[in-house]
Amino acid sequence: MNAKFQYLDLVWMGGSYRYKDGYAGMLGLNISDAVNLGYAYDVTTSGLKTVSKGTHRLLIGFILGNKYNDRCPEKLW
Repeated sequence: MNAKFQYLDLVWMGGSYRYKDGYAGMLGLNISDAVNLGYAYDVTTSGLKTVSKGTHRLLIGFILGNKYNDRCPEKLW
């Protein structure tokens, strides 16, 4: 399960949960209309936690048609 929240299409934060395996927290910044950068930290809660103390991730995302105040096309589906 994942959740991501944006503020003014500029900064975002989120979290993830993997059933019986772990969770993660994420932070990021939209540096342009097409690219965002972020950081995530994953914590393992399964049996692998004896060998994994957590994972750091750097994220690069490509944004498609995502501008503040854009509306979804009504007849796309």
